[in-house]
Amino acid sequence: MAPGTRGQIAWSRLLALWLGLANGDVQQQFLKTQTVSLTHLQDVSWPDGSDVQDSQAWTNNNQNVRTNSIVEIEFAENIQASFGYITIQPAISGIGASSASATTISVPSSDVVISGQSLLLNDASSAGGRQIVFAEETVYILSFDAGIIQNLAMTDTNAAFSIQFTTGDFTAPTLLSMSPADESPNVPVTTTIVFTFSEDIQANPDVSGTAPTWGIQDPYQRQTPFSVAPKCSDAQITVSGASATITIDTTAFPILPCSQYQVVFAAKCFTDTSVNLNYAAALPSSSNYDWWTSCITSYSPAIGTYGVPINTDIVLTFAEQILRGTGNIVLTPLGEASQNYDVTDTSRVLIDGSQLQVTIVGDVPTDYLCLSLGADMQKCKGKPVDITIAAGVFGRVDTTAGVGSLPVNLEAQLTGPAPQHRDLQLASADDGHDHVDVPFTISAAAGLAALGQHFPSFGVREGFERLNFERRTSPKLFVPVKGSHLRNR
Repeated sequence: MAPGTRGQIAWSRLLALWLGLANGDVQQQFLKTQTVSLTHLQDVSWPDGSDVQDSQAWTNNNQNVRTNSIVEIEFAENIQASFGYITIQPAISGIGASSASATTISVPSSDVVISGQSLLLNDASSAGGRQIVFAEETVYILSFDAGIIQNLAMTDTNAAFSIQFTTGDFTAPTLLSMSPADESPNVPVTTTIVFTFSEDIQANPDVSGTAPTWGIQDPYQRQTPFSVAPKCSDAQITVSGASATITIDTTAFPILPCSQYQVVFAAKCFTDTSVNLNYAAALPSSSNYDWWTSCITSYSPAIGTYGVPINTDIVLTFAEQILRGTGNIVLTPLGEASQNYDVTDTSRVLIDGSQLQVTIVGDVPTDYLCLSLGADMQKCKGKPVDITIAAGVFGRVDTTAGVGSLPVNLEAQLTGPAPQHRDLQLASADDGHDHVDVPFTISAAAGLAALGQHFPSFGVREGFERLNFERRTSPKLFVPVKGSHLRNR
């Protein structure tokens, strides 16, 4: 087309439009829009083939439109591009000349495809077409200027018009975290399992009687049954926001001490809350999400007691027979050096004849439970003590299993401090006044009774150094305990 021809055509079209308006014959001057359609390319289909939608008939403000839908405007006759703009609001980054509120696409341009009677946007499959990916869950208004297309005879153009639609949610929730964490040691048998996802979810309801399942199993098959697989619609699963909590039915499937457990769930077990029910991917057995329960079943002195003499033996009872491994039982008074009880030291670490009890001997004059701090006992008095028993410090006697063999080394049984709870007030020694011992909590991953059992606070009462044991159940448990004045050792 010669350089001046396009301008002449535009002026001719404006003149024809003016004449039509003057004569009241507007309808004959404009191309009629026949249909508007949205063809969905981004199908969301479940493995069984359900929930597939390829297109939807046009109604103003269509809902749940897919993000890369082809927008097709069909006119009453074959068309060609003229001049003007299509405005997309809100703006789509990288398309046309963007502003904070809208994006404009020039006509003609490579972003617009015209074929026969249709104008198409977002049609990357056509020659010259450019794909526009809309954002999810967003309202779009597409405004078409008057005169951007014309018939082949160049006698009629389009009137201005707009369409509106709202895109849907097509993003599946993803699993962000698990509790207990993968490969956790010393998990209490009373644990619940919590899965946290990237968005609000729901457990798949059992509408058709074929709901997917979740499962827990003992991979060593030491118990009967060694696995269960309830439906995801089972009452054991409760959902709140983005978290799903599984409270295990321990009547049907007991959680035993000193055992490994693996948890799985199928695809479609959890979906988002959108109309599309986008589902989370499966957590298969190949993901190896597993954890170990604690082997310690009781503690002496009992958790939660106070006024325990510092020369008291600490006795740990295990669920099965144990043997000495390598490493240390570590007692760490707050702010002081760690005190290491070598597990091979048969004078300070005893294993009884049943091989079920371990005793940390405290009644040893000059140091008691302070070991190297014994010469400076004040560093030990009135202080919380972290207790750590790492992996391999103890081993199991019986490694027999239904499948394979259990590992000889036990997982970590006590895992030491949680510094975020360190609120402490220490008494001054030999001040001639009564003092207050402030209970203090240290997270020490404990056995069957609960995760987070604590061994805090050396103190003094009636002339004897004492070890206060505490388990924190709420911040309100920090209750002062009255004691007599300190004595030097």
